[in-house]
Amino acid sequence: PSDVCDPFLDLSLELTRAASVEAALRKFTSAEKLEGKNAYKCSACNTLSPARKTLRVERAPMALTLQLKRFGVRGGKVSGHVAFEPELDIRPFMANAGLPLRYELYAVLVHVGGSVHSGHYYCFVKAQSGV
Repeated sequence: PSDVCDPFLDLSLELTRAASVEAALRKFTSAEKLEGKNAYKCSACNTLSPARKTLRVERAPMALTLQLKRFGVRGGKVSGHVAFEPELDIRPFMANAGLPLRYELYAVLVHVGGSVHSGHYYCFVKAQSGV
């Protein structure tokens, strides 16, 4: 087994077959089989080998930014409601077990429009009063 740690600014979550942010995070951190043309290529012997790839958060950032992928590969919009709670515990998606690690929702950026080429963006930010 090998471990690679890459720093990140945000997590880009696929919304295909994910009705909530938590479901998208579960999909993001679930094991992926690497086989056939998508198999792992060994840098030492230059051969393809079947493997499993799992993404986990190693170290939690001060502020967590989640990008929900709402556009498909052809530019069409993935429509439909995506559920999210005002608080998110990311501990189940981390490499190490421990106490809950909760983030409070602070802002949401919304795109209104039918494609990646047109529309408007609106941002909703929580005020100091909590509203």
